[in-house]
Amino acid sequence: MTHAGLGTATGLAPASVSGLIDRLERKGYARRTQHPRDARRVLISANADRIEAELTPLFTPWAQSLAELYATYTTSQLETICDFMTRAAARQRAAAAALPESQVSASARNARVAAKERSSASR
Repeated sequence: MTHAGLGTATGLAPASVSGLIDRLERKGYARRTQHPRDARRVLISANADRIEAELTPLFTPWAQSLAELYATYTTSQLETICDFMTRAAARQRAAAAALPESQVSASARNARVAAKERSSASR
């Protein structure tokens, strides 16, 4: 993924993306590599082994408790919950997109652009 692609995906401003990448790289979770066809571009990649080794133990108890919770619902109930959450999230994005530009922070503007790009790409 490129720096710009990460910014679009996260809704972060370019300076914030740079800081995020710097921190992730220092901790060994990400690395920068030269783009194979464009020497001016840099690709950001995750260190999946490091992430899995360090983060899986942190999230395993939570994932197990969610699995136990899921088991208390029928498939039909879970489908209803999933439908509700998906539709509620779409309404939240629409409400955020309808905010007057003067009320929107720079990071929210970036998130708006990212959401519009994702919406256009899915059509």
